Amino acid sequence: MRTAGRTLTVLLLTLALAAGLLLPAGAREGEDGWRAALDAAVEYALDTRPRTGTGGGEWTALALARSGAAGTEDWLAEYWETLEETVAAAEGVLSQRKYTEYARAVLAVTALGEDPRDVAGYDLLAPLGDWTAVTRQGVNGAAFALIALDCGDYPVPAAPEGEEQTSREGCVDYLLERELPGGGWALSGMEAEADVTAMVLQALAPYAGGTAAGAVERGLARLEELKGPEGQYALHGTANAESTAQAVIALCTLGETPGEDVVAALLSFQLPDGSFSHVSGGGSDPMATEQALCALAALARQAAGESALYDMATTAAGGPVPRPVTLPGATFDDIQGHPDQGAIETLASRGIAAGTGEGLFQPGAAMTRAEFAAMVVSALSLTPDTGAAEFADVASDAWYAPFVGAATEAGVTAGTGEGTFSPDETIPLEQAAVMVARAAALCGLDTAVTPEEAGTLLAAFPDGADCSHWAREGVAFCVRAGILDGETLQPGRDTLRCDMARMLARLLDEAGLLV
Repeated sequence: MRTAGRTLTVLLLTLALAAGLLLPAGAREGEDGWRAALDAAVEYALDTRPRTGTGGGEWTALALARSGAAGTEDWLAEYWETLEETVAAAEGVLSQRKYTEYARAVLAVTALGEDPRDVAGYDLLAPLGDWTAVTRQGVNGAAFALIALDCGDYPVPAAPEGEEQTSREGCVDYLLERELPGGGWALSGMEAEADVTAMVLQALAPYAGGTAAGAVERGLARLEELKGPEGQYALHGTANAESTAQAVIALCTLGETPGEDVVAALLSFQLPDGSFSHVSGGGSDPMATEQALCALAALARQAAGESALYDMATTAAGGPVPRPVTLPGATFDDIQGHPDQGAIETLASRGIAAGTGEGLFQPGAAMTRAEFAAMVVSALSLTPDTGAAEFADVASDAWYAPFVGAATEAGVTAGTGEGTFSPDETIPLEQAAVMVARAAALCGLDTAVTPEEAGTLLAAFPDGADCSHWAREGVAFCVRAGILDGETLQPGRDTLRCDMARMLARLLDEAGLLV
């Protein structure tokens, strides 16, 4: 693992820094500067022995796995073996009090492409279902529980018998309720702390397009106010690498580009051997080093146009990921003034909804099953899969084949019987609602509806009784979630292209996936 060649590389980097062949970290500027810092930090990390816990454990594994750096495979394999041994020896109990230990492990395991629900036979995600234990650490506990759940789009585990259940909504509400006057967060007291504010912003990032929008905006403004004159961030008045690193991660997570002053401030803590000091002029500090490495990995992912540091949902579970705007101003000539113009433009700007040619969307046209498959696969960030489309009437070279395959593989839709998919058939609205409910489950939403609840929800509509028995719970979920509304349901009519855009936009907003 710690080969002579790697040690030599670190030595050469150190000598180069000492000889002035490389500029001191604080003097580097721009992308070349932080990339050189990342290379040096990776080499330093690879020359340490993998362990569990902070200081060379989970954060280092996460950063190495997400940095895109070459030559990390052996280190990460040894870390995985070490983690399995540790978990087995502890019989799955990482801590009795600090449940961020589980959240941190979930992040590292997910980054490795492994399942945190089976580490040496133990489920490391399960403890996060205990709301009382999660919030024992205050905003820090709630924030990292939310980050861990969302990193792989994992379903919320059940709470132990007799304990209160954790939920994504509960985590978000808990954090919003503890926002300080003027914006920002702290572990205690009424003065916003830069590192805590940054970590909460990381947790709320997937929900920035929904209920957390205002708090995130105020938090970003507060983070800017807390920045020191040279771009550094402090804790209790002392500028330090960890607070600055957390600010960088938060900005990258929210799609903001960290200022050159902030990046330069982070690099000013790097030492000639590639490690980082906690404070300026200090010695090598394990926690400062791993947090700075995470921040540099976040920068690298942002520069490459890749998902954020903690955004591993597609890799981990084939699930949806937040969809930032990529085509600002996308619109169509025939939706101007349409009631669903906003929803259609929201999806079009994110590459989810496509037009029909010549600048048109045809919002009033009936949605075909092939069009539905394409739109829902794009909305959920599923990987198109031609191989999974095994239907007699879906040719492998048809434009919609990869989308049909992915939607079928994910369980959102199915064939129409006797090995067919009927791609050109239209979709009754109640059938679309059922499939949207299945998509909502993939987004981590609670889609369970009891027959009694379904009856109550549907009774609010004069035609609610017209819903087919098999569709009642799916339609009722969409009503409950605000995905379907209006004076009537019209469950048997064709789903229009504008209907589908409206339903998917509301689903993604409800799931916090519109960034």
